[in-house]
Amino acid sequence: MAERLPIPNLKEQIAVVVTTGREYTGVGAITSLSVPEPVPAIKCSSPILGPVIEADGIEHGGTSNLFLDQSGKIVELELIASGDRFTEDSSSFKLTEWEGIEPGHGSLSRDGTASEHV
Repeated sequence: MAERLPIPNLKEQIAVVVTTGREYTGVGAITSLSVPEPVPAIKCSSPILGPVIEADGIEHGGTSNLFLDQSGKIVELELIASGDRFTEDSSSFKLTEWEGIEPGHGSLSRDGTASEHV
């Protein structure tokens, strides 16, 4: 994600982020993350739209959102199945770019519709 997005300080934060927890919801996963001090803030809107995910355990593929707190630190990665199934044993996957939306500059609402940030 950091290699393809021109977002200042994203690469630096991803390099040092630590997983602090994970919750599987049945149709996705929410991974809690922590970035140690001192790290420069990411100055863009949250969430950052990640790639489309294809995997055997994710029905109809899925999407991803990277959330920032108010200080510009990474705090959460959300993976969302487009169908009704997201299994914990999905270990191999394929990531692809969104079509029609510039990577990182859109968001996915809870109802699954994508919009581009302006």
